[in-house]
Amino acid sequence: MKKIAEIAEIRTGIYAKPHALGETLYLQLKDLVDNTPIESIGRIFYSDKNTSNLLAEGDVLFAGKGFNYFSTVYNHVRETVASNIFFILRVKSDCVTPEYLNWVLNQTDAKMYFKANQAGTGIPVIRKQVIADFEFDVPPIVVQNKVVELQRLMDREKSLTQTILDKKQLLQNQILRQIIKNQ
Repeated sequence: MKKIAEIAEIRTGIYAKPHALGETLYLQLKDLVDNTPIESIGRIFYSDKNTSNLLAEGDVLFAGKGFNYFSTVYNHVRETVASNIFFILRVKSDCVTPEYLNWVLNQTDAKMYFKANQAGTGIPVIRKQVIADFEFDVPPIVVQNKVVELQRLMDREKSLTQTILDKKQLLQNQILRQIIKNQ
């Protein structure tokens, strides 16, 4: 078992006012669909000489405010900063992949842990220390990669199944409309 603090640097995103003419992408919660950044991410003016707030490929973004805790792996190459709704987990250990850490954080038991340790009366929040203290199993990298790949395949199957069901529903509706029309 490892704590997140042992394997990752934990930072918070920044607060900035979006501006249409900004040059730096500003990732907010609304910019994610199915936990994946969309193309039309907001922009900000970011002139900070300190580049530590810029996201790097492989950073795990954990949404730590609100009613739905989840994470995603950042894999874009554009200059981007995350809003303060996110914790940025930058894996610093060779024993864990960002994709596996992301998988762990999206599991039911992790979400139950975060809900049990949330703070706030109106909008729940997770404190940085709660994330730092979260413990999880760390199998060998080969096993982590298999887990992540199996999850990816299961997600793909779920998506394809939903597409088939949607198309089947559309076909059924068209057939029924045609039957009614021919009467």
